[in-house]
Amino acid sequence: MKTILVPVDATPAVENAVDFALAWAKRYDYRQIILLKSSYESMYDYISMGATYALASEESLNMKQEESEALLKQLSERILRNASGIGVSTEISKLPLLRCTIRLIKNEDSVELVVLGSDQKAVANNSFISSNIISISRASPVKTLIVPDNCSYKPVRHMLVP
Repeated sequence: MKTILVPVDATPAVENAVDFALAWAKRYDYRQIILLKSSYESMYDYISMGATYALASEESLNMKQEESEALLKQLSERILRNASGIGVSTEISKLPLLRCTIRLIKNEDSVELVVLGSDQKAVANNSFISSNIISISRASPVKTLIVPDNCSYKPVRHMLVP
């Protein structure tokens, strides 16, 4: 079963990448889309900066987890509304994005394509995926497709191969 992997965060570029992956899946007979969210927190993310250092509350960490689950649910529903015959699965990993992406590719033999959403303003809007595009593309053992945030899927009609 041909599968597309889409690492996600809460940016418009990723929503566009999910739409692109869905159109690609329909066109090229992919049967599964996996949405992957990394909820990795470095030890420094647990520290709240202020006059003194303090650990971040468990409430805020649980809220981040709930936000991740809500995002994956929203994107899954978006795919299922617009596709028939294409399955969607989600995964939340506590590993860093690069590591969980490569691990999932190695554990899921059916993953043939990784679709990454790119945002030209990655620094301005804190797009976690956009800031990791090069490392994921270089390390991925499968094809990687980088989708700019202003790009939509169009079928290839003519191609020149030198």
